[in-house]
Amino acid sequence: MKRLFFCSLLLCTVSLLLVANGQKEGTKIVIATNPYYAPMEFFDEDNRLAGFDIEAMEMIAEAADLAIEWQTVPWDQILAGLDHGRYDVVISSITITSKREKEYFISEGYMLSKQVLLVHESCPEIETLGDLPMGTIGCHAGSRCSDYLRMTIDRYGHDVREYDEYYHMLDDLASDRLTAAITDEIYYDATVATDPALDNVKAIRFPHLPKEFFGIVLKHGNQELLNKLNQSIQELKLDGSLESLKM
Repeated sequence: MKRLFFCSLLLCTVSLLLVANGQKEGTKIVIATNPYYAPMEFFDEDNRLAGFDIEAMEMIAEAADLAIEWQTVPWDQILAGLDHGRYDVVISSITITSKREKEYFISEGYMLSKQVLLVHESCPEIETLGDLPMGTIGCHAGSRCSDYLRMTIDRYGHDVREYDEYYHMLDDLASDRLTAAITDEIYYDATVATDPALDNVKAIRFPHLPKEFFGIVLKHGNQELLNKLNQSIQELKLDGSLESLKM
């Protein structure tokens, strides 16, 4: 937890020119990401961008004959920067939702993300959210799970708190300020499950939670670029290249 919090303090807008090996020199696009969500996007030991989203975007761009430049941006500013034209696309484990599709162009999903319910170690197995002790359930702002909780919360009487950054949510859960929290299974397996500061937290594979698809976000009107990205995603799905990144 301390490591995650320290990383957040270092977050600032940084421009990084990153061209994949063998990538063709086509039209250049600028891509924004928030690199504090391992294993999806993070800085490696050499301070280079790494992770599934980074590799996937490089692969998609190469297939579309696009050169790329990266920018790292805080999560709570990332879509506003797109609105103001500071970059062309955003890839940062962004869930495809009906609300976002009304506000932006979003590519077809390049990854399916299952969700897990995080609870305290003392919590028994549950069948519904109503089996949880009364309190507050945390979730990521703008996610489909946020919509799911808002639709079901009246039935059980819990409160919902949305977070822009996962480490704040996990800190609140570990400190008993939350009854439960919902996060991506891939994030839990790679980060939460191995963090000693969260040894009082366990995951329940709760079947009722909605699955989430991640998409690449563009401003409305950028149809040509959207078509190129979708075509590349379809090709890379068919040949198994995107799936191989998760192995």
